[in-house]
Amino acid sequence: HSTIKLHRNLGLTVTTASSLSAVLKARGIDANSAAMAFQTLSRQVVAAQTGSKDAQAAFAALGITQKELAASGNNLNRLLPMVAEGFGNMRGGTERAAVAQAVLARGYKSLLPLFTQGAKGFNDQIAAAQKYGAVLDEKALRKQEELIKSQRALSLSSTGLKIAFTEAITPALLQVSQAATKLAAILHGPGSFDDKLQKMGEGVAPAFKAIEDEFKKAIPQIANTAGRNAPKVAQAFV
Repeated sequence: HSTIKLHRNLGLTVTTASSLSAVLKARGIDANSAAMAFQTLSRQVVAAQTGSKDAQAAFAALGITQKELAASGNNLNRLLPMVAEGFGNMRGGTERAAVAQAVLARGYKSLLPLFTQGAKGFNDQIAAAQKYGAVLDEKALRKQEELIKSQRALSLSSTGLKIAFTEAITPALLQVSQAATKLAAILHGPGSFDDKLQKMGEGVAPAFKAIEDEFKKAIPQIANTAGRNAPKVAQAFV
């Protein structure tokens, strides 16, 4: 899922998105938090290009000029190594943390270690993921997307069956509850034990017959729901 988000939402190439996803996972960094931080980075690029002094100052501290930002086209495939190089050239401490927070927002603490070794260190991490085969290509990504689509269809179908089952057996469950209440009343009522057994048999028999009838009516309803959903689920796997 993280590869798809990084590729579709942030415009990273499939190879870079997949490699970066693997690096994030290896470092124990939450992919959603990372995606949000990278979105903040993109917004800060736009802010710097539209006159925000704070954003311009943050990128200037990284050694990235306005001309270089414009040349990057806000393309994270180009921008991330530039940011990494900037952080790699800065000394650790409050200034680097302040700049990281400015361009990456709250996710800076977990992401900063990705960038502290400069562009080469960042690219080496990406290359390592590729070297060890922890990446997806376009074909594999499409298969993953198809699998997610199929899983969603299956989940929706399962939810539909649960709803149909609950609606169908609710009258039967009500009959069970009423029968149990009646049994308890007889059991704690007056009369000998033999009399109570007889009353319980006489009183519960109609209730159990009603329960049986409700279940018989429920089965076709559930089957119809399953029948309607089956082609949709099957189509999702084609």
